[in-house]
Amino acid sequence: MPLNGWACVSKGYQTPVGGLSFLAGCFILVMALYSMKVVSLTTLIQLPNATFLLTYLSGSAAGVCLFKRDRRKLAVSLVSLASTAIMFLFVGWAIVYPVVVILFVLFGITLPKSAAVRMRKG
Repeated sequence: MPLNGWACVSKGYQTPVGGLSFLAGCFILVMALYSMKVVSLTTLIQLPNATFLLTYLSGSAAGVCLFKRDRRKLAVSLVSLASTAIMFLFVGWAIVYPVVVILFVLFGITLPKSAAVRMRKG
């Protein structure tokens, strides 16, 4: 049984209502900021690119760790890691966005557990 209405899924398509509502809210916020010219299109493009580069950098680093025994795969992973690291240097201030997302994910993992404990006690 869901704790609240946000945790349920729609009856027609079985999609999560809370997730879709969050995405819709983010979309409306971004479009409102863009239409009021608070955020430029260049900025809106830089933010997901920084996130993609950080994700690719992490995957390349994992490839280096995983392919230590196979020289050919290790070489490809090292080239990928080095080239992505060089590209990542040009991201500039947009690096703040993926760092904030990582912090939300790290703290978001612990917050629902403590909230669930409080709900059971109260």
